[in-house]
Amino acid sequence: MRDRAAWDEALAAFHTAAGSRIDAVVNNAGIGTGGSLHELDPEEIDRCLDINLKGVLYGAQAAYPYLQKTAPGSALINIASAAGIAGSAGMSVYCATKFGVRAVSESLDAEWAPDRITVASICPSFIETPLLDGTGNRKSNEQIRDRVRAAGLEITPVEEVARAVWDAVHGDKLDYFVGKTSKQMAFAKRWMPGKVRKQLRGSSGPLGR
Repeated sequence: MRDRAAWDEALAAFHTAAGSRIDAVVNNAGIGTGGSLHELDPEEIDRCLDINLKGVLYGAQAAYPYLQKTAPGSALINIASAAGIAGSAGMSVYCATKFGVRAVSESLDAEWAPDRITVASICPSFIETPLLDGTGNRKSNEQIRDRVRAAGLEITPVEEVARAVWDAVHGDKLDYFVGKTSKQMAFAKRWMPGKVRKQLRGSSGPLGR
């Protein structure tokens, strides 16, 4: 994800294998980085920014000429996160990247509108992927999966994300919220921002840990 040249090589190879056309690119890059900002090493911050945000920018940049050729009807779908809806304590770097992904999508939605290329963000909550097997918090050895369950939150099947991507490719919305937690967070952030802020200030880290 961090190698711009690798993006060009991968898309060129796919373009050839797919009969010389690319109609949609799903831009999915993400590693979890948790912990208080003042405790994070610069290398941890850089790696998260490079993969989660710069990787998405590089992917979009590399995909553009292919999507331009197959427009209208082509699409760039960026995978953001519920962490791009509201910032949580102990997740400042990760949240920054996912807010950034949504900003990239919003900007490109306007920038690529004359080309009639669809651009959208997918904002899942906790999805059944290997990312949940990590700790996400340098102060804890407890897996994210266990903390999610302990907090009473649902883990959404990856098939729901796939359906949202399909809808995004064929739809016209900018953001697609996937999973009950993500949908509730988006609703609350829009209509009850003060309450959301109060709740987030009451937690001391990811998932209140």
